[in-house]
Amino acid sequence: GGGTTDIVVFCEGAVVHTSVLTLGGNHVTNDVAVGLRTPAGEAERIKQKYGCALSSMVQKEETIEVPSVGGRKPRILSRQILSEIIEPRVEEVFSLVRQEIIKSGYDDRIASGIVLTGG
Repeated sequence: GGGTTDIVVFCEGAVVHTSVLTLGGNHVTNDVAVGLRTPAGEAERIKQKYGCALSSMVQKEETIEVPSVGGRKPRILSRQILSEIIEPRVEEVFSLVRQEIIKSGYDDRIASGIVLTGG
Protein backbone atom coordinates (compact mmCIF):
# COMPACT_ATOMS: atom_id res chain seq x y z
CA GLY A 1 0.00 0.00 0.00
CA GLY A 2 0.89 3.64 0.04
CA GLY A 3 2.15 3.53 3.60
CA THR A 4 3.63 0.05 3.65
CA THR A 5 5.68 -2.45 1.69
CA ASP A 6 4.47 -6.03 2.04
CA ILE A 7 7.00 -8.84 1.67
CA VAL A 8 6.08 -12.44 0.90
CA VAL A 9 8.70 -15.15 0.41
CA PHE A 10 7.61 -18.23 -1.55
CA CYS A 11 9.61 -21.44 -1.50
CA GLU A 12 8.57 -24.44 -3.60
CA GLY A 13 5.17 -22.84 -4.23
CA ALA A 14 4.36 -22.16 -0.59
CA VAL A 15 4.45 -19.00 1.51
CA VAL A 16 7.29 -19.41 3.99
CA HIS A 17 7.68 -15.85 5.31
CA THR A 18 5.72 -12.60 5.40
CA SER A 19 6.51 -9.19 6.80
CA VAL A 20 5.49 -5.57 6.45
CA LEU A 21 7.70 -2.50 6.26
CA THR A 22 6.18 0.80 7.35
CA LEU A 23 7.54 2.47 4.25
CA GLY A 24 5.75 2.82 0.93
CA GLY A 25 4.84 4.95 -2.05
CA ASN A 26 3.31 7.70 0.07
CA HIS A 27 6.74 8.32 1.57
CA VAL A 28 8.15 8.83 -1.92
CA THR A 29 5.28 11.22 -2.70
CA ASN A 30 5.98 13.19 0.49
CA ASP A 31 9.68 13.39 -0.40
CA VAL A 32 8.72 14.78 -3.82
CA ALA A 33 6.29 17.30 -2.29
CA VAL A 34 8.89 18.57 0.17
CA GLY A 35 11.81 18.45 -2.24
CA LEU A 36 10.01 20.25 -5.06
CA ARG A 37 7.90 22.48 -2.78
CA THR A 38 4.67 21.41 -4.43
CA PRO A 39 1.30 20.21 -3.04
CA ALA A 40 1.00 16.48 -2.23
CA GLY A 41 -1.58 15.89 -4.97
CA GLU A 42 0.73 17.41 -7.56
CA ALA A 43 3.68 15.47 -6.14
CA GLU A 44 1.77 12.20 -6.64
CA ARG A 45 0.91 13.14 -10.23
CA ILE A 46 4.50 14.17 -10.98
CA LYS A 47 5.87 11.00 -9.37
CA GLN A 48 3.60 8.77 -11.44
CA LYS A 49 4.06 10.62 -14.72
CA TYR A 50 7.74 11.57 -14.61
CA GLY A 51 9.31 9.64 -11.75
CA CYS A 52 12.34 7.42 -12.28
CA ALA A 53 14.21 5.64 -9.48
CA LEU A 54 17.52 5.69 -11.35
CA SER A 55 18.69 9.24 -11.92
CA SER A 56 21.39 7.95 -14.28
CA MET A 57 18.63 6.92 -16.72
CA VAL A 58 17.23 10.46 -17.02
CA GLN A 59 18.57 12.85 -19.64
CA LYS A 60 19.85 16.05 -18.02
CA GLU A 61 18.03 18.23 -20.54
CA GLU A 62 14.59 16.72 -19.74
CA THR A 63 12.39 19.17 -17.84
CA ILE A 64 9.08 19.08 -16.00
CA GLU A 65 6.67 21.80 -14.94
CA VAL A 66 6.18 21.87 -11.18
CA PRO A 67 3.24 23.75 -9.64
CA SER A 68 4.21 25.83 -6.62
CA VAL A 69 2.38 26.33 -3.35
CA GLY A 70 0.68 29.51 -2.24
CA GLY A 71 -0.45 30.65 -5.68
CA ARG A 72 3.08 31.16 -6.97
CA LYS A 73 3.95 30.54 -10.61
CA PRO A 74 4.84 27.00 -11.69
CA ARG A 75 8.55 26.32 -12.15
CA ILE A 76 10.41 24.42 -14.84
CA LEU A 77 12.87 21.98 -13.27
CA SER A 78 15.17 19.27 -14.51
CA ARG A 79 13.56 15.83 -14.41
CA GLN A 80 16.86 14.63 -12.97
CA ILE A 81 16.15 16.62 -9.79
CA LEU A 82 12.96 14.59 -9.37
CA SER A 83 14.88 11.34 -9.82
CA GLU A 84 17.51 12.44 -7.32
CA ILE A 85 14.69 12.90 -4.77
CA ILE A 86 13.09 9.52 -5.53
CA GLU A 87 16.23 7.39 -5.81
CA PRO A 88 17.41 7.47 -2.15
CA ARG A 89 13.98 6.47 -0.83
CA VAL A 90 13.69 3.58 -3.27
CA GLU A 91 17.21 2.48 -2.33
CA GLU A 92 16.10 2.54 1.31
CA VAL A 93 13.11 0.31 0.51
CA PHE A 94 15.32 -2.14 -1.40
CA SER A 95 17.82 -2.23 1.46
CA LEU A 96 15.10 -2.92 4.04
CA VAL A 97 13.52 -5.61 1.83
CA ARG A 98 16.92 -7.27 1.46
CA GLN A 99 17.50 -7.16 5.22
CA GLU A 100 14.08 -8.70 5.81
CA ILE A 101 14.72 -11.50 3.32
CA ILE A 102 18.07 -12.24 4.97
CA LYS A 103 16.36 -12.23 8.37
CA SER A 104 13.83 -14.77 7.04
CA GLY A 105 16.64 -17.25 6.44
CA TYR A 106 15.52 -17.91 2.87
CA ASP A 107 17.88 -15.52 1.11
CA ASP A 108 20.04 -18.35 -0.19
CA ARG A 109 17.02 -20.17 -1.63
CA ILE A 110 15.66 -17.36 -3.82
CA ALA A 111 16.75 -18.67 -7.21
CA SER A 112 14.09 -16.95 -9.30
CA GLY A 113 14.80 -13.45 -8.07
CA ILE A 114 12.49 -10.89 -6.55
CA VAL A 115 9.28 -9.49 -8.03
CA LEU A 116 8.18 -5.98 -7.07
CA THR A 117 4.60 -4.89 -7.68
CA GLY A 118 2.60 -1.82 -6.83
CA GLY A 119 -1.00 -0.83 -6.46
